[in-house]
Amino acid sequence: MNNSKGISWWIVIIALIVFWPVGLVLLFMKLAKDRSASIAGGKTISIIGWLLSGFGALMFIVFLSDPEFGMFIASIIFIAPGIFLIRKGINTKKKGLRFKKYIDIVINQNQKQIDNIASIFALPYETVKSDLQEMIDKGYFQNAYINESNREIVIKIHEVATSNGIPVKTKNVTCKNCGANQQVSTSGTNQCEYCGTVLS
Repeated sequence: MNNSKGISWWIVIIALIVFWPVGLVLLFMKLAKDRSASIAGGKTISIIGWLLSGFGALMFIVFLSDPEFGMFIASIIFIAPGIFLIRKGINTKKKGLRFKKYIDIVINQNQKQIDNIASIFALPYETVKSDLQEMIDKGYFQNAYINESNREIVIKIHEVATSNGIPVKTKNVTCKNCGANQQVSTSGTNQCEYCGTVLS
């Protein structure tokens, strides 16, 4: 499953500044499609929120010096979505950090028992199971499922890639975005299997 990057961050930012309702729709579309943005996009979202809030605050200062109802409305139009995006950015960052930790535990540390993962997070079993299922649904863990009877996440092991029956040369790399250790081909462009980030 390839990670579709979807809409460019620049398009989202420009849309938020020019007409924020459309920008918000584009932002949610990007977060839904782009796994790498869901992992590391919290900071970008917060910055956009601060920019919108700052622009709205400047409009409000102008309103205070020269009270015009239109300027007051304009300031609210920028401040309200700005505050929303700041909060959204904080929540996205928290979830991204949590997902990175899940990837580290499940992939790098090869811990598949959900009870043990829940113990590491100090969270209830059902919460961790729900998080892992969300990651499966969004494509972070491909060819995976939750085995309820064994209370574990099961991930199908990938077969060694071959070319004309000869195994493809691979190397071990660590994704700079999500931290997953993985084997990739030594030739061509590779994407992180878990978050879709282009690997060098």
